[in-house]
Amino acid sequence: MPQSDMFSSLEFELIDEQHFELVKKGEELIKLIEKNEEKEKVLYSYDDLISSIRYHFKTEEELFNSFDYEESYRHKKMHNFLLDFLMEYRENYAEHNMPISSYAITFLREWVKAHVSSFDLNFVKEYKKAKGIL
Repeated sequence: MPQSDMFSSLEFELIDEQHFELVKKGEELIKLIEKNEEKEKVLYSYDDLISSIRYHFKTEEELFNSFDYEESYRHKKMHNFLLDFLMEYRENYAEHNMPISSYAITFLREWVKAHVSSFDLNFVKEYKKAKGIL
């Protein structure tokens, strides 16, 4: 699913670029799983995606800390939820060869769209307002 189908630009170049890369990596992981690729390839893709998500969340959270972002705690909780969800599916795949279900894939896509269009959009608006960026 192309980035343009997932969500609109937040007009914050760094965050938009990271979102684009995360969507790309997520879709690559899904393709590997759907093709029943070698377990090592799938685990590498999981690890790459999770590492990239952690980096992205660190970037966002450092920006949260650069101003008085009231929703910081709730936003971080959402980040932790996604990481826990992905880690659980990765562990199930690694230990029991259980691929992620189509239901979980749909859930993740919808979660990402909702998160970006609500939490991230609000964060970017608040950040720009606090920093005097119009």
